[in-house]
Amino acid sequence: MQTPPSASNSLRDLKWVIASPSLLDPEARNNIANPIWNPKIAIDGEELARFIEQQSSHRVGYYFENLIHYWLKKIRKVEIIEQGKQIIEEGITKGEIDFLFRDEEGKTVHWEVAVKFYLQSLPSNEDGSHLIGPNAADNYARKHQRLFGRQLELSRKLPLEIDLRQGLVKGRIFYHPDDPQPATEPGTLNPAHLRGKWIHASEIEHLDIPGQHYRILKKPNWLGNETGDSSDLPYSEFQETLETHFNSSPHPLLIIALKEGDTGWIESERIFIVPDHWPQKE
Repeated sequence: MQTPPSASNSLRDLKWVIASPSLLDPEARNNIANPIWNPKIAIDGEELARFIEQQSSHRVGYYFENLIHYWLKKIRKVEIIEQGKQIIEEGITKGEIDFLFRDEEGKTVHWEVAVKFYLQSLPSNEDGSHLIGPNAADNYARKHQRLFGRQLELSRKLPLEIDLRQGLVKGRIFYHPDDPQPATEPGTLNPAHLRGKWIHASEIEHLDIPGQHYRILKKPNWLGNETGDSSDLPYSEFQETLETHFNSSPHPLLIIALKEGDTGWIESERIFIVPDHWPQKE
């Protein structure tokens, strides 16, 4: 069972949700939301933590959505018309609208939001189908088509005028350290997207770097940057943890590498470790 993050982690993750680079290029199309973080706004971390704790699910995607909900409602203080509204036609559910709100200028805005983590699998191509989710059931091309071809179209079925329909997608692309940089990237992918590394379970020797410690990230704490804690281990000890996991489970792991700085241990890299059969199904 996933538990809600602490007040400090929720504040950190809220800032990441708003301030981190969009996964989609805002210059590639005119219907990509690109919210702006205002560092001068004081946020009550305890109130935020209570808001998150009251939500029914703390899975990563819902956590991301709940942080956006808090930001719209408590910080921007916009009028939220609908949140999580199902669109049903002739008894059939066609989909669900993430957010419908009236912004500060009085415009009616439909947002579809998502946080995505994709691993590059060569060869690359223009549609982004080579950017594959760690569970291999999802890819960038499929999500992009669904978001703009289906999800944002749902609000056309509502009896009100929508001024803006926008997608808000944050996340990270992970690259294998032995692969060359891709010759082709999707034109809609933000060149400034966040990056990480991925390896197969049999390649954990890539982590054998002097001076680095490691930690497995537990859901939903997959968003903002981490600092050191007592669970961090050097490679010599962390290796056994990874081998034990993959000997009994095919589930991918998201881990962080940490390096010691002037103010303590800080995150230096994010790494997905996937089973050796990835991206094929077992």
